[in-house]
Formats: sequence, structure tokens, C-alpha cells
Amino acid sequence: MLVQRFAAYSEWRAHLSDVLEQFATWLSDNELSDAQTDRRIAHLLENLREDRLHVAFVAEFSRGKSELINAIFLPIMAIAFCRRRLAAPPCARPS
Repeated sequence: MLVQRFAAYSEWRAHLSDVLEQFATWLSDNELSDAQTDRRIAHLLENLREDRLHVAFVAEFSRGKSELINAIFLPIMAIAFCRRRLAAPPCARPS
């Protein structure tokens, strides 16, 4: 459940970035943009790109923190690894 929420948050950020970029293009195409608006949109896009989610796990010694972290994040890392391999050009893929 938590993994899906992390993924949904990431997808939401990507979608919002796309919408902001489309909005900036629309403003420019309709000659409605100005320097201040361009800077604000650029700042918003930069914040979305640089956004980090911090998660802390606190418990007594030997209470399963590492197991919980592995259970949550290893599937995410495996999915990201597979996506990177699939996105690589065929000549760059290991055989």
C-alpha cells in the first residue's frame, strides 16, 4: 500500500510538471506571458524536480527497521532498475 502511494505521488508530480509546461506554452502562444510569470512557472517546475520525500524509521535496537525498509524500498528499486534497462538502447543492454 505504501509503495503504491509513493508511486502515485511521483506520478502526480510528473503530471503536474506536464500541465505547468503546457500552461507556459499556452501563455506564450497567446502572448499572455511575461517575465515574472515565466520565472514563477520555472520556479514551480524546479521545485517539482527537486522535491524530496524524507521518511524516518525510529525504533529500539533489533525491532525490524531494516526488514521494513527493505520490504518497502526494494520493490521500488527493482522497478526503477527494470525501467532503466528497458529504456536503454538495444546495443547498451547486456545480453
